[in-house]
Formats: sequence, structure tokens, C-alpha cells
Amino acid sequence: MGDRLPEGLGKPRILGAEALLRAREKTMKPCEGLNGRRRQAFSMLELLLILVTVGIVSAVGLLMLGRARHKSIRSQCVQNLKMIGTAEQMWLHEYEDRLPWQVPQSENGSQGLPFVFQQFRAMSNYLSSPKAVGCPGLQSWRPPAASWDETTDRNVGYGLNTTASGAASSILSLDMDIEGGEEAATAGEGSRRLMFCGDGSASISSRFIWSKTNHVDSGQFTLIDGSVVAADNPDLQRQFRFFLSAYTCVRFLMPR
Repeated sequence: MGDRLPEGLGKPRILGAEALLRAREKTMKPCEGLNGRRRQAFSMLELLLILVTVGIVSAVGLLMLGRARHKSIRSQCVQNLKMIGTAEQMWLHEYEDRLPWQVPQSENGSQGLPFVFQQFRAMSNYLSSPKAVGCPGLQSWRPPAASWDETTDRNVGYGLNTTASGAASSILSLDMDIEGGEEAATAGEGSRRLMFCGDGSASISSRFIWSKTNHVDSGQFTLIDGSVVAADNPDLQRQFRFFLSAYTCVRFLMPR
């Protein structure tokens, strides 16, 4: 009796792997996977939310990258103008408070030369390379020259106040992208001569603004002491009011 199975029970069957899998599938719910967890598909709303989030993150990243690039360009521009301001100071010291355009060509000056690149070339002994006179924000269409001999107005990104003297306090050099002046008449070929006249009033000086082509409503200039001033439009106008006395005009030599 000990070896007999209870009545009603047959000999147990040994199921194969395929049979076990079919039995398992019968007991699974329709939306369950092999791991027993319910599968969930993305809805259209969830997909749109993901796409919007990715778009916002990408836009913020590009904005931050653009700001970092602009800050780097602005910093390089300030460094260039610092080198120019130092060169102007060294020139003043060597030539008894006379600037290059006040020194005759026979004395290695640039007096009477019509192009702004010629004025900078006269100071080349005090400038490290032609890169110093090219604004990095304009390099796509005003690339720096390989040497001073190859430098032309197309390689220059700054202008010079050729009415300035070593005895007066005023702007000496500045970013070329300034607006509001009048084209001064020139005899023959040469760089642009931009003339600014005023009577010290805000209504006259407020016309002098930075353009939107480079640093966008801001820029830099050097003063007679060699310092560099980073200025927005109100700062620029205050500086112009400072040195434009009654019926005084200043002329900037600007690269073409």
C-alpha cells in the first residue's frame, strides 16, 4: 500500500519547456511583460513635454555660450586698446608730448598721412603685432594682417582722434563702430574722417552712439592717460559732453 498512489490520481506528467512557456502565458495579464511588470507607452502629451524641455535646455545653453563668447571678445578688445594706449603713452614720452600725427614724417611721425593704418604703423615699434589694431569682434571681415608691411585699413578695427594733442584730455582711440558724426570733406583718397561738433548740450551729444554691428550699443576707448574705458551709450555721451566745448569739433580718422 505504501507504494500505491491515492485513488483518482494518475501518474504525474513532466512538462517540457514549450509547454511551461504556454502555461505561463495563460496566467499572465495581457499588458504584462515577461518580468511581470505592466508596460506603459508614452502619450502624445508626454512626448511633447519632453521635446519642449529639450528645446528650452538647448536654447539656454546656446544663449550662455553666446554670452561667454561675447565676453571673451570684449575682453580681447579691451586688451588691444590697452596696448594701443600704452603705445600712445610711450610715443608721448619719447616725442615731448606730441602724438604721431603731430610729428613730421621726417622725424618718423605720421603727420599728413591720410590713412589710419599709417598712423598705427608709425607706432609699430611700441605695438607687439598688427593684431593689436584689429578688433576681434570684426575678424570675419577685418582679419589681422600677417605683418605691418601688409597692413591696410581693412585690417584695422579702431579709429584715432587726430585732433587730440598731448596737452589736452580727450579720447585718443576707440572702437570704429560709432555713429552720429558727419563725414568731413577730405582732399584725395584716405581713411574716413568722422567729425563731431557740439556746444556741450545734451541734445547735440546724444547723437553720438555705438552701432549694433559689433559690441552692440557699447564699446571701448582710450584716454590721454592710457586708460581704457568700457562704455555704453550714456557713458559715451557723457564723455563727449566732457571734451566738446562750445563750437568745438573733433575729427576721428576711421578705417574704410
